[in-house]
Formats: sequence, structure tokens, C-alpha cells
Amino acid sequence: MPLRNPEDKLESSTGESAIVMGEALGGVIHYLTNLLHSLLLRADMIESSPNLTEDEREKLEEISAGSQKIAETLQIFLSTGRSIVKGSGEEVALQKIIEELTKGRGVALSLDDLAVLGDRRLLSDLVGILISSLFTGADDDTSVIIKLSKAEKESLDFISAPWHGDTSWVELKASRLGHGTHLPLEEDAIEEVDPSAPLAMEAMRIRGIIRLHQGSFRVEELVGNGATRLTIRIFLPAPNK
Repeated sequence: MPLRNPEDKLESSTGESAIVMGEALGGVIHYLTNLLHSLLLRADMIESSPNLTEDEREKLEEISAGSQKIAETLQIFLSTGRSIVKGSGEEVALQKIIEELTKGRGVALSLDDLAVLGDRRLLSDLVGILISSLFTGADDDTSVIIKLSKAEKESLDFISAPWHGDTSWVELKASRLGHGTHLPLEEDAIEEVDPSAPLAMEAMRIRGIIRLHQGSFRVEELVGNGATRLTIRIFLPAPNK
């Protein structure tokens, strides 16, 4: 059996690391773009104040112009990533991926035979990271349920244009009942997350893969009666029929 070239192993390892970082950066870039647009709106409101001096107004305009350029650059990166995913997009049978990655883990499944339009490798990573994260810190009494179904229109009201319209959506719903490590997936938590904290990188990768597919998500967490229920609802585009 021929020996494997160490350079081949290094190249494979480097490629894997690049994919992981790309997944995480997709979510970070999306968040920072939204944050900058929010700050620019606030700057416009402040700039209209009659109490600003001319010097203060000039400095604010300079800051706004610089922030606008950064936001536009970040949007280019995000749009490029989305174009790459869309260009190489295929009909991915998410049901089969979920069944394979949950095999032997005691996960309760309710899966419709639905396809998602996107990158097979990234979507496999999404499912794998999500399942692994839900079981992190779990005990014997913790249960995990995964449901795959066509998204109801009422569930999509929070998705903003241009994602409305004729696009069909698939909902991947993962729930954990019982103990487990907190998954900092909420959009408003990204600036508070310690990058070295448990599941911080996993949360960034999940967010990034969703955003690269122009999808969205919701996190619902309920605590009471000695139990915690975490539900993550992920919405991904379905192929146009």
C-alpha cells in the first residue's frame, strides 16, 4: 500500500480549515453588515440635529462615509459567497442526510421527503454541527427531536424581502428537552459571545451556512418545571418546481 504524501495530508487539512472558517465568516459578515446599516441610520438621525456644531457635523459625515464603504465591502463578500453557493447549488435530499447523521443516537425523527436548494457539503455540515451541539452537555434524560417539513406561510412573516414571493421554503426544526450546553445562536448574542466559550464556533458556523443559503432561523428557549426546552427553527429555500 503506497504511503500517503504528507503534503497531501496538509493540503486536505488546510482545505478543511478553510471551509470551517468560511462557514463561520458567512454569519459574522451578515451580522456586521446589518449592524453597520443600523449605525448609519442612527448617524443620519444625529446628523439632522440642529445642536451639532459644524466641526461635529463634518466628523460625523466622515465617520458615516467610512462606515458606508465598509458595509458595502462586507456586502460584496456575502453576495459573492451566496453566488458561489447558488451557482453550485443542487437539490439536496436533507431527509437522507439527517437519517444518516442521527443513526444510533436515539433521535426522534419526523421527516418529510423534501429537498433543499444548496451546497451538499455545507448542508451536511449544518446538520452535523446542529446535532452534535444539541447533544453537548446532555444527560441520559435529555431527548432530541428533529422534524423536516414544508414551511407554513405564517412561519415566514419575519423573513424580509426579497425572500418573499414565489420561493418555497423547507423548515428544519430541532428541539432539545432537558439539560445541555447553551448554543449562542441568537443574532443579538454574537457581540457578547466569548469566542473560546463552548459551542461559540459551532454557532457561528450554523449561522454562516444558513445565511450563505439566504435562509433564516429562529431560536426559542423555554425554562420551567425543572426542564429546559431549546427549539431551533431553520428555514431554507426549496428548489423551484
